[in-house]
Parts: sequence; structure tokens; C-alpha cells
Amino acid sequence: NYISISDFEVMFTVNANIRAVGVNGWDIKNCISHHSGDTDESEGQGIQLEGKDCEISGNLIYENGQHGIFLSSFGTGKVFNNLVERNEIFNNYHTAIDLMNDGGTQDSHNRTVIRRNLIYDTKDFLGKEVGIQSLGYGIGLVKNAFIHHNIILNVRGVGISAVTNSDSIY
Repeated sequence: NYISISDFEVMFTVNANIRAVGVNGWDIKNCISHHSGDTDESEGQGIQLEGKDCEISGNLIYENGQHGIFLSSFGTGKVFNNLVERNEIFNNYHTAIDLMNDGGTQDSHNRTVIRRNLIYDTKDFLGKEVGIQSLGYGIGLVKNAFIHHNIILNVRGVGISAVTNSDSIY
């Protein structure tokens, strides 16, 4: 808990460049995270977080097989009171920023702020990225997400997607 990761470049991993699961108070700042996983969307997170009171800010994140930033709640894992801001995220093959509750409780993914991020795809990118997505499975809800002052442009898929089991997405 309460770990700061800053000013690293992490690349060419199979599943996740930076993963913090079951944590409190992490700060991931000013890192470069790229080329994790495969381009078939089967693997690859730039930054994966399952935690509370964390901040992901000022990072450059690109060319990851699945997600640029993946805030994931699985089972009993909690994703609460997190801030994602001032990141530049591009050319990820599934989602730039993904809020997902995969079978957690109805209250396990709550109060995320996503602001002041730049999300885009370059003209030669061939994936089908979603800019920002909120999605829950089973009884798992994603709720009380505040998404504002982001720039999403040139995305080959969907800009903002709030789908199954998304509640109070602002």
C-alpha cells in the first residue's frame, strides 16, 4: 500500500506493464507504458489497477493489446475513489480507459474520476479502440464515475461507451 511509481518506461510484457491489485493509495505518475500483450486483444494492459484511493496521472500509454488503463474489479476486489488524469493514451487495441466490474459486488466499483486525458488513434492504426468504457458483468456494477474535460479524437471505434451494469455515469 501507498507506493509511488514514477518516471519509468515499461514495455514488451505479456500481460501488463504495471499491475496493482488489492492496493490502497498507489500513485502511478509520469511513466511510459507500451507494447504489452498482442494485437488480437487477448492480452495486454498498459496499467491495470484494482485498488482504492489511487492516482494514475501524467503517463504516456500506447500500443497495448487490450487496455491502456484498466480499472478492474474481480470477485471481492474493490475499485474506489480513484483518479485518472492528464494521461496521453493512443493506439490500444481494445480500450484506452476501461472501467470494468467482472462479477464483483454491486458496490465494488465506485467513485472513479476520469478527467483531462488525451485519447486518440493515429491515422495508420488498424485496431478498433473504445475511448472510455464502463461495463459490468453479472451483479457487478460500475457506478458513480465522473468523466469530464477529456479530449477523445480520431478513435476508430466508440468514443465513450457506458453499457451493461453502468449506473450513475456522469
